[in-house]
This record gives sequence, C-alpha cells and structure tokens, in this order.
Amino acid sequence: MDKIKYYPILKWKSGEKSALKSLTTESSKISPIIELVDYDNVDNIIDSFAELNNITKFYIDTSNIEDVENDYKEKIIDAATKKGMPLFPIFTFDEFTIHADRFLDICSDFLVKIPIPHDFEQDGYDSIFGSLFDWKVKNQISLNVLLDAGLVIDRRTANLQFSELRSVISKYLRQYKFDNVIVCLTSFPDDISKLPAGGEEHYIRYDIKIFARIVETMDEELKPLLSFSDYGVTKFTETDIDFSKLRHGILPKVRYTTSESYWVLKGQRDRITKELVRNYKTMAQIVVNSKNYYGEDFSYGDKEIFERAQGHKIDNPEVQVGHGNHFKWVAIAVNHHISVVTNELSNLFDS
Repeated sequence: MDKIKYYPILKWKSGEKSALKSLTTESSKISPIIELVDYDNVDNIIDSFAELNNITKFYIDTSNIEDVENDYKEKIIDAATKKGMPLFPIFTFDEFTIHADRFLDICSDFLVKIPIPHDFEQDGYDSIFGSLFDWKVKNQISLNVLLDAGLVIDRRTANLQFSELRSVISKYLRQYKFDNVIVCLTSFPDDISKLPAGGEEHYIRYDIKIFARIVETMDEELKPLLSFSDYGVTKFTETDIDFSKLRHGILPKVRYTTSESYWVLKGQRDRITKELVRNYKTMAQIVVNSKNYYGEDFSYGDKEIFERAQGHKIDNPEVQVGHGNHFKWVAIAVNHHISVVTNELSNLFDS
C-alpha cells in the first residue's frame, strides 16, 4: 500500500497532536485533515505543524473558527509553502469555486469536500464533478475529492449511504478522473453523554465496513483511486469544558477501537464519598484483560494502556505510571485508532 489510503480528520488539540507525534511506521501511510478549532497567529500554527516531521502531508480546515478573516487559510498555506512544509487546503465545493484560484501560486495540491447525498436544490453531481475536473485539467494540478457521507450509526443509514456512495463513484468518478477519491464516514456517535456511570457500550463500525464493501465491489480501474477518511474517536470530546468549574470533575471515559466496534467505557463515583471507584486504571485493566485488546506491542496507545493498567513501565517496573488525565487518554485513543485503521486498510488493499 504505497499510496496514502487514510485521511483521518482530527481537531488540532493537545491530545490529537500527541497521538500523531507518537505514531511510528503508520505515519508515512496517513495524511491527516486538520481542523483548526482556535484562532492563533500564523507563526504559531506553522510551528505546531513543524513538530510533526514524521507526517508527509497535511490538509488544513479553518471553517470551524468563528469570525476568522477570509484570507487566514491562505496566509497559513503561504507561510507553510515558503518553509517547504507539505500543508495544503481543504475546501467545500462552494468555497472552492470562490477561493481556489487564489491558491494556485502557493500550493500544488487541493482537496474538495462533497456532501453525500448532495442537496437536491444545489448543483447536481454532474455539474459539481464536471466543473472540478475542468478546473483540474485547465490548471494541470493535483485535485482530490472527499465524499462526505457524514454520521452513520444505524443499519438503515448504512445501507442507504453504501448505495449512494457506490453509485456516485461508479457513475461519475469513472468519467471524471481525480488524483484521489476519499470516502469519508464516521460511526462514532456525536453524543455519548447518555452512557450511564459505570457503563459501557459498543457502537458498530459501519464506517470501515461500508468502505470495505465499496472497495470489494469496484473494478481494477476505480479501486486504486479510493482512500478512506473518518473522524475517529474524538468527533465528540469534552476538551472544550472548563474542568475547574466542575465540582467533582467529569467522569473519565475510555474509547477503544476494536475490529467490529467503538468500545466506550465510562467511570463511576461512589455515591457518598464521590471518590472514583471506576477510574482510568480499572478501565485500562478491563481493556487489557479483554479479547478485544490488540496487545502492548501493537501501538503507542496500546503500550500506554498496558502500563496504566499495571501501574508501571513495561521495560522498567520500578518506574511508576499514573492513571493519566483526559488529554492523555484522547492521545491514547486516537493513536490506537489510527493504528487499527491503517492496519485494516493495508490488509484490504494488499489482499
């Protein structure tokens, strides 16, 4: 699997940054799509990306930042290009038609997000893909499309989105050739607050199952063009909460990607003392002792889980390891998830 096949979408927060820094062999096989969530000056943004020299290509999305000036993304890309940094823009189709030409002199790679299914009151697929393809040919530049099928957490939606994605790819992307066709879905729910204290839940991974089915049904002409994208296990996080204002703090949660599901475990407090009786350590022990655990050698995240379950370093038992905090467990979850998906995609395309 020489061509990059995985484009994880990540919020640009401390946990996600740590997860990417800790990747090993998988780092050359992914191209993260980074969602900036807070405004910062351009130099600081560039410096934060420079720390991740193990990643060969990034795409940047500034759409989640409120009241940002129109040329903010352009300034970031321009600064990155001048430093030889492989940072490129992602646009919605509407943004692309307005702003893309401004980026022609500062970058050589573009990514355009297309919602699946598209709004019937807007341009049809033929018009969208046709105009993108004409622009690509005219400018002789790399152009990738991301088919965003959104949140898929039930079987009915999974069936509908599978049919729609397969139809769009077969009908339009055979005619209009792009450098990469990225299928984006996520099956991690956007709200896990209803999970009871001390409880756990498995959410079926329809996202990777749908993508695998699509790959299996495509012929040898289209299959090499396909890549996968998802929001992983941090589409919903509590990193925006001011923990200092919570009397007892938020209950810890552990997210662990298995071959079939997203496994979420929630901590619990004693009703009287409010002390945690199910904390990160006890949940780490549950994961390590389960049939779902990939083993401490699978990834940085899995090694961290094992050490926190044992309370000490693997290679030096005399060194104590604490339970970890919310941000550390975001890094663990993201790192493990990326490793799982990268491994699955390698098996899917190399089989």
